[in-house]
Amino acid sequence: MNILLTKGESFMRCALHPDREATGICVDCGKALCQECSNKFKPVLCPDCAEARNKQELKKVVTVLCISIIFFIIAWNIEGSSGFSLSNRYMAFRVLAALFIAGVPWGWITLNKLTPNVFLVLPGIGWIMYFITKLILSFIIGIFAMIIKNIYYIYKLVKYVKTEKYIKSHL
Repeated sequence: MNILLTKGESFMRCALHPDREATGICVDCGKALCQECSNKFKPVLCPDCAEARNKQELKKVVTVLCISIIFFIIAWNIEGSSGFSLSNRYMAFRVLAALFIAGVPWGWITLNKLTPNVFLVLPGIGWIMYFITKLILSFIIGIFAMIIKNIYYIYKLVKYVKTEKYIKSHL
């Protein structure tokens, strides 16, 4: 941590503005920050740490969105190449089927957050019934969870771009 004290001072100086008294500390790296720097980001971050956090968040958002697209494409091709071969007039059913299949991982993730760990002690038949029930619920919940999560991740992506522009303009 960079603490700049001159003779007789009992306070830290801002790492970015040495002529100002520090009023905050970056929660990631511990750099001292003045009032202006402390108010730029929530939580209190220096520009370097804010940029690092944004890049990390961007990787997560892009990964999740890519997974959604990949599952949709796989589901679309499985449904289209199977014996179900739907004509163009049933395209809406094909899209809906692909969305349901692509939503299964999202439903599974959502159910994992909601399911207590008490199911870990089930006997063999209990496990089979648990997984069948969870798979069926994943189809139902998955499409909604996928849509909600992807809207949220698109929002985060837009927020990332805006924050990145803000960081670059204030460096």
